[in-house]
Amino acid sequence: MIDEDQEEVALEMRLKGHNQEEISKALEVASAAEAVFESGFTEGFERFDAVRAKYRKEPWYKDLHGNYTYLILPYTAAELREQRKQGKAFVFGTPFRYDPMPTLRAVETPQLWILGEDDLEAPSAETSRRIKTLIAEKKPITLALFPHAEHGMTEYEVASNGERVSTRYAPGYFAMMRDFARNSQLSGTYGSSLVVKPKMEPSPTSQDRK
Repeated sequence: MIDEDQEEVALEMRLKGHNQEEISKALEVASAAEAVFESGFTEGFERFDAVRAKYRKEPWYKDLHGNYTYLILPYTAAELREQRKQGKAFVFGTPFRYDPMPTLRAVETPQLWILGEDDLEAPSAETSRRIKTLIAEKKPITLALFPHAEHGMTEYEVASNGERVSTRYAPGYFAMMRDFARNSQLSGTYGSSLVVKPKMEPSPTSQDRK
C-alpha cells in the first residue's frame, strides 16, 4: 500500500504537468502521511505537520492526492488523533509493506492479469513490470494491458473541468475474461490490448523421444 500511494501521487502530479522537483516534494508529503497511517495513528504527526507547513503554500500542493494521503491532508494532528480515538476512522486492516512476489512465484494455476494503462487508483506500470518478470520466469501467468483504460477497465474522455468521463468498457475486455475462464489461455486479439504470455516449450518430436 505504501508503494501504491507513492505511485499514484507521482502519476497524478505528472499528468497535471508538474516537474520532477515538484513531484519529489509531493512524495515527501505523501511519505509523511503514509508513516502516520502505517503507525496506526500513534506516531509521525510532528513530521507530517512540519512537511505540510513547509509546502502548503506552494502552487502544486492543491494537486496532491494519492491513494489515501489526501484523506488526512486537511486535518490537524489533534483532529486526526481525535477521529481515531472516537471510532474506526482510517482503519484499513491491510499490511502496508506486504511483498506479494514470493506468493506469486509459487503460482501453479494459470492466472490472467488485466490492467488499464491509465489506471489512477492502482497505477499499473510497476504491477506490469513485476508480472512480466514472473512471465519471464515461465510462471503460468498471462498479462493483458488495455491502452487508454482506467481502473474499471473503461475508456474515457477528459471533460472541460479536467475530470475523466467514462465512455465504454474497453473493447475485448469481456471476451478476454470469457475465453480465459473457459480455456485457461487466450487466442486471437482482444480490442487494442497488449498481451504477454509465457513462452511455451516446444513439444518433443518423435525423434526427441527416441
